[in-house]
Amino acid sequence: MRQKILIIFIGTFLSLRGADSLNIRRLSTLQLDKSLYGLEIYENILYVGADSGFYIIDVTDKKNPQILKYINFNKGAVYSLETRDTFLYVCLNTNPATYPWRAKTIIYSIGNPVSPDSIYYIPYGAAPILFNDTLMYLVYDDTICIFNIKYPLSPSLILKQELPYPVGSIGYGMGTRPAFLDTLNMVLYLNCDFKGSTHGVAGVDLSNLNSIQFTDSIHFPYDPFYCFDSPGDVVKIGNYIYAGKTSVCTTTIRVIDVSDPYNMSLVNEFNSEGGQAGIYSKDSIFITADDVETYVPVRNYVNPPKVGYYNNYGHSVIFDDSFYIYIVEGGYFNFLDIFFLYSTPISEEYKKTKEELRIFTHSGKLEIIY
Repeated sequence: MRQKILIIFIGTFLSLRGADSLNIRRLSTLQLDKSLYGLEIYENILYVGADSGFYIIDVTDKKNPQILKYINFNKGAVYSLETRDTFLYVCLNTNPATYPWRAKTIIYSIGNPVSPDSIYYIPYGAAPILFNDTLMYLVYDDTICIFNIKYPLSPSLILKQELPYPVGSIGYGMGTRPAFLDTLNMVLYLNCDFKGSTHGVAGVDLSNLNSIQFTDSIHFPYDPFYCFDSPGDVVKIGNYIYAGKTSVCTTTIRVIDVSDPYNMSLVNEFNSEGGQAGIYSKDSIFITADDVETYVPVRNYVNPPKVGYYNNYGHSVIFDDSFYIYIVEGGYFNFLDIFFLYSTPISEEYKKTKEELRIFTHSGKLEIIY
């Protein structure tokens, strides 16, 4: 009887997904057997973080993705994976039940993306792993570690410092990118839980590593009635931060003006269809994981229009330049879904925006000007 009920429940869930959509269609669904977390795409190989390890999946055929390998650590969970050049950086939380984290970063050579070769181990880990030029930034709880990775075979720790404000934890929702590094202004933005009764977004000025300064913060009270709300992912487009929040009661994306990082201001917050833990951005577009919602802030930064939608459930998302979207749901059903954003006007606008980017060197600093 219990098996019949479970089958009916899963069948109903699958039939409801995709009942409503706009400009997005689902190409495939791959059932995996472990809880899923972070995502990273490299060429046609998708790396998916999971309990005790990570999957290597060939997504050359979007309608028929193939599991190639599972790297098993036999403990912990992989929350974050990032690629840099021909290297894969994997954050393994060795004991997710503890607080603060007990995490480490493992560096793999992916000259052969299908067969990563472990080359180095760092006794610190974070979600997400952030980069700028030859530096890698690991932020966990209330501490930041900065490594020089000019030589990935032998990275060196150049700074370990407590962050200059009372952070309880970074993110801790189901998202995997609760921090964003603005490499133009060298300000780190964190969607975090403050020690006390609030959560929100904080900025840290990293332009001078000899004097890391707190810029400003926006605080929000927790939802009443024990709604289990928590900070999700955070992205920056133009002069605005888009911060997700996952909650049982409300589903909100907050828009924060950071044109002056030392005087941040909340300019809008709007409800979305799902509990937005997972958000991923690329140039002028960001996409959410819980219900595949696509926003184009360059049309209206304060109130970005939603130009794509697919009724779906997920918590971590990534997309590539061809508008293939990869989403995992790892809390209950452990699905990998692959979608395609097929609206030509959106694609053309996105390509035009990329072409209009002018990248040049000024005073030894890489700048991107819109």
